[in-house]
Amino acid sequence: MSPTTKQQAGIEITGTQDLEPSDRAALKFLHRLGGKSGKVLDPAAVSIVLLPDSEHEHLPELRKSLDRLMAVKVNLKSASLR
Repeated sequence: MSPTTKQQAGIEITGTQDLEPSDRAALKFLHRLGGKSGKVLDPAAVSIVLLPDSEHEHLPELRKSLDRLMAVKVNLKSASLR
C-alpha cells in the first residue's frame, strides 16, 4: 500500500504583478460578487455589473483595467487524496 497525502483546497492567483491599486480593488469586488452568487465554480456563470451614467466618461480607463484583469489567472484547487 502506498501512503496517501491530502492535497489542500485553495485558490492560486497569478498574473497580478501588472495590476494597479484600482485594478486590485475591482478584483476584490469581483471575487466577492462571485462568492455571493454561489456560482464561483461554474465556468458558464455570468455576472453583470451595471455602471452609473456618470461612469460612462471613464470607459477607456475601465477597458484598460479590464484588460489587465483578464490577464490574471485563477486556479481553484479542491481537496483530494493522492
